[in-house]
Amino acid sequence: MFHTILPDLMFLTNCYRNHRYEHNFEDAHFEHDRVDAVAMERLTSSPHVINIFGFCGHSVLTEYADGKRVGQLADKAKKIPLKRLEIARDIANGLADVHGIDGDGNTTFVHLDVNPANVVSVNGTLKLNDFNIGIIRQWNTTSNEPCGFPAQYPNPQWRSPEEARNEQHLTEKVDVFSLGHIFFRLICGHEPWNKLEPGGKPTKEEIDEKVQRGDLPFIPEDILKSEDPEVVVIREVMLQCYTVDPKQRPSARNVANSLDKVYSFLQEKYANDPPKEKSKEKKKKKNKAKPSKKIESSK
Repeated sequence: MFHTILPDLMFLTNCYRNHRYEHNFEDAHFEHDRVDAVAMERLTSSPHVINIFGFCGHSVLTEYADGKRVGQLADKAKKIPLKRLEIARDIANGLADVHGIDGDGNTTFVHLDVNPANVVSVNGTLKLNDFNIGIIRQWNTTSNEPCGFPAQYPNPQWRSPEEARNEQHLTEKVDVFSLGHIFFRLICGHEPWNKLEPGGKPTKEEIDEKVQRGDLPFIPEDILKSEDPEVVVIREVMLQCYTVDPKQRPSARNVANSLDKVYSFLQEKYANDPPKEKSKEKKKKKNKAKPSKKIESSK
């Protein structure tokens, strides 16, 4: 990490990232790093994509991600009304900008690795990062539409059913399915396909079979039955992202717009009628339950 002095004498903290000090100089590695740099450079107008300032070989100069991981932010956000919805909206907007790199409705770039590890926080703003396995889509001049592309990475935890089935004509909708898994993490409090699954954590092979069938990770009952408006909207959009047929799955922009619309509505509503602080409500319930050990155990 180092500091650059800008012409107007403001200070900007940057991060110099060298993937490895020693690296096999293979064309494939250079291509991944080139795609990463080109995507970030093309997306500098998006407030939810990390900024790049320089690139050479396997090295890149970007903004310094100084914030906490998405999981940590989500866990802290439970106590702050609308914070998880804001996180979901911002990540969805970032993905919509990625897919709209050449204009909405003309998806020429696919991230292909959407998961919480590739969302970073820069000065309090959430941004998508790590585009090096992304797909620059080619154009089919016969059908006059973007070409599909084959499945490439086998880890099924964050992948869509069509990727798990190793289909050869994928679209940007694979990213939307993976976005659903980020929403899962926000409201369920843990990653999909973990040890809380009925019967314990499934093996990689078991996850692969489930994903191919279109099975969803186990959603806790309290989340399914929650009437908290914030949880409800994230849950419903998450289930839309989980639509098995990619043609019926919403676009990232539609997801972002839906979340933004509800966020604005609830923000205005809470300005006039603030919700009770969640932590205080929880504390009250605990205090009521304290005199009776039987009540505590039934909880």
